[in-house]
Amino acid sequence: MKYKYILIFLFLLPANSWSNDVNVLSNNCTPGLHRLGDSQFALFTSCEGALGNYIAIIMNGRWSEYGSKSWDIGDRFWYEHSWGKDVTSTYFYASENVLYVSTSSVYGNGGIYKLDLISKKAILFYPKSIDLIQPEEFLQIEAVKSKDKLLVSKMIDGRKDYIELSIEEKGE
Repeated sequence: MKYKYILIFLFLLPANSWSNDVNVLSNNCTPGLHRLGDSQFALFTSCEGALGNYIAIIMNGRWSEYGSKSWDIGDRFWYEHSWGKDVTSTYFYASENVLYVSTSSVYGNGGIYKLDLISKKAILFYPKSIDLIQPEEFLQIEAVKSKDKLLVSKMIDGRKDYIELSIEEKGE
């Protein structure tokens, strides 16, 4: 039964236009430290099963390269409850040193966050306001198109829809 859904999903996507550079934690969570591309950052992942998946960012490079008011030579760990709890998927946009994170509304906030890893700033990317997040809604980044769009699945009451979000601007 699981494979039927995967095949249906693949047929919905135009050939060669979407890539699967997305780390879907809800399906395949691997605990530990995972380097983000060729950057100086790593993702620390904690897989807690039914309690969700949790992440934090580690600045793993030389402080002289990214040292700023945001990163301190003695403090290279970044975690916030808003984006680090009950994570369903992540996508690392390497050219901008940005990490997109989708969270579940069960133990997390249920939104998609855009994390600027250099400045250590996180914004709610989708929806525009935390007040618009519905408790029964489940969002997950599924794929990336030409590095400029995120394909997001949105499940409500067992019905799954797909939306495209432009990486260039904040989602609705």
